[in-house]
Amino acid sequence: YVYLATERVYAIPENIYALLLSPEMRALAAAGTPIYAGNRMVADIPVHHVNPEKAQSNLGVPYINLGSGVLLSSTTIRLLGILLENGQCADGALTSSPDLLLAQCLATTGVTPRDTSDVLGEDRFHP
Repeated sequence: YVYLATERVYAIPENIYALLLSPEMRALAAAGTPIYAGNRMVADIPVHHVNPEKAQSNLGVPYINLGSGVLLSSTTIRLLGILLENGQCADGALTSSPDLLLAQCLATTGVTPRDTSDVLGEDRFHP
């Protein structure tokens, strides 16, 4: 895993470990499912898909706010590397915001932000 955060983020590593050790996250990791997690927000920008059959436009695009940090699994990082190497992320960029660009790029393969709320429905990541 990689946890990306700005210099303004205060993170408690033990809380991130607890999330990663949860049964749901362990099952996703064991299955090789890409994990893209953090404070899930929604932006109103069009979605660009490489596959025209999946094209959607002017829908709320879920993304992870970099202000709270972004958690990526090794599977997600490998996938992102392939997308970047093939120029699929730069194609049709709709914003210059890094967190939205990441979401847009991962969305081209169906990877969307994971809900990371706790058992009480509270956010684990705060901007």
